[in-house]
Amino acid sequence: RKLFRSLGDKMGELSALQITADVHARAMRYSDMAQALEKALSLAEVVGDNVTEASLQISFAQAQMGLLEVSSAAPGTESFRDLGSSAAKAAKKAVAL
Repeated sequence: RKLFRSLGDKMGELSALQITADVHARAMRYSDMAQALEKALSLAEVVGDNVTEASLQISFAQAQMGLLEVSSAAPGTESFRDLGSSAAKAAKKAVAL
């Protein structure tokens, strides 16, 4: 990612972040996945790539659901609701794009 950023290649940086998020997903590191996706979403908005942004929103929703799976938050708690709400918001935004 640093190489692409130093070259000013936003699409390359975006691709690197997507790959990073995928690696984290496969390792079930959902918090790290979400962080990479948040950075990627910012870049997708900057470059105006709605298709990629929609795909990233879906992945972000999946990361939030993964966090729910591995969290100790009990259903009905604020933490549980926040993760579920974040996942739903990302999914809705993906559909809107």
